Amino acid sequence: MTARHGTAPAQGSRALLVVLAFLLLSLAGCGSAAPSMVPDRDLAASTTQFRNQEGTSALRTGVTNNSHRTIQVGTATFRWPGFAWPAVRVSQVVPPGQTAAFDMEYGAAHCDRRPQRAASMLVGIDGSTRTLPLLVQDRDLLLRLWQRACGLQRLAQVASVRLAHGRLDGARYRTSIKVDRLSGSAPVRIVDVGGSVIIDMLAPARPRVLEDHDHSLRLPVTFRPSDRCDPHSLSQSQQTFLLSAYLRVGRAPVVRLILPLSARVQADLQQMIDRFCH
Repeated sequence: MTARHGTAPAQGSRALLVVLAFLLLSLAGCGSAAPSMVPDRDLAASTTQFRNQEGTSALRTGVTNNSHRTIQVGTATFRWPGFAWPAVRVSQVVPPGQTAAFDMEYGAAHCDRRPQRAASMLVGIDGSTRTLPLLVQDRDLLLRLWQRACGLQRLAQVASVRLAHGRLDGARYRTSIKVDRLSGSAPVRIVDVGGSVIIDMLAPARPRVLEDHDHSLRLPVTFRPSDRCDPHSLSQSQQTFLLSAYLRVGRAPVVRLILPLSARVQADLQQMIDRFCH
């Protein structure tokens, strides 16, 4: 009888300890539970192209957090069939009401068919991949970029276009646009030329055509400074050397080509501006 009475309290203590341990584990589990995912409706993906990005493949892109808690944006890429898209590492912590801003650059254009599908963004949010509708602030931007890229692809297959080395003539720079045929027999027409805010580009002899039997073409052009010599224009100009030729291959749409400038040509044009303004 004595032994039986002696073991009852010990058994009760052990049972109490088991219950307490269970409660502590339950409380610990509740405290470490992962927060619920931010719903897609509280996230906004958008893209645009700023003026200083014209002529490049860069798009200013953002993921906005409209929820009430901080999120982590990992990687992002676009889904739109007109281009190949890289994955961009964003790695930004975004508080409520803030935007993770970054640049997205498109790759090669897929020109076999006109893109029809709406664009979206694949983005990592708190370690989970989400698909968000992509708001393109200029609705036709991606299609225009695709058309230009495909036009430049067609041009590059037929001919090379470059700005030849020229010479300074006082406050003028005289040179020529050189077009060399690479393949085919489609005519290549220089329809127009365009300067920048700081530099005027003159080609009185246009249009010129590289005919089917021609191997090369030269169009004389003259650059001169515009009248924008105020300090604000000179210091804030971001596209001083984005000089354009507008070309048509056969009956295809006209395409704008940003003329590639060698370091020598760019230095000569800068010297021209300096002479004129100072």
